[in-house]
Amino acid sequence: MSFINHIHGKILEVDNNVLIISLNKISFRIFLSDCSIKKIKDKIGEEIDIYVSEIFNMESIRLYGFLEKDERDFFESLMELPGVGVRLALKIVDNITYNDWKNALENNNWEILTSIPGIGKKIAQKIFFSAKRTLPIEEKSDEIETVANALINLGYTKSEVNKVMKELSKEKGKSIEELIKIALDILRKM
Repeated sequence: MSFINHIHGKILEVDNNVLIISLNKISFRIFLSDCSIKKIKDKIGEEIDIYVSEIFNMESIRLYGFLEKDERDFFESLMELPGVGVRLALKIVDNITYNDWKNALENNNWEILTSIPGIGKKIAQKIFFSAKRTLPIEEKSDEIETVANALINLGYTKSEVNKVMKELSKEKGKSIEELIKIALDILRKM
């Protein structure tokens, strides 16, 4: 669960894949994809909203930024897949939109990943079929989406929530309260 959803601040510097953004006398160092850097490199001094994903490891805490919430959420879902690290997830998000990814999952089009430089057939299949097993691809109702957000706010991981969402999609005509109770029951049994 992230502490920071997004940062609204002034662009101080853009260098390589790093954005320095100022917010109330504090500046943040945020790593961006190539595509995002290209879109903002000429906007120094302007205000911007950046959606943030925090990555913690033994050596550091890094912030990765995205211009759109969907991009950030796509990145975070890729990071949950086995064998996908920050660089690979950024490379995928930089080359494939979330909607294209969702369509690829629905149509079993794992080849979409081989269009990305450095991703061969074997890695593409591994990533794709891991995603197919763990990521929900059906459209969620507003109630299901509300339940998913509530569970994430309670501290459950996206992976846990995704498993529950598959079960909840079978529950038709239930209120949000009923769906939350069902979801919590499922999570207790996991």
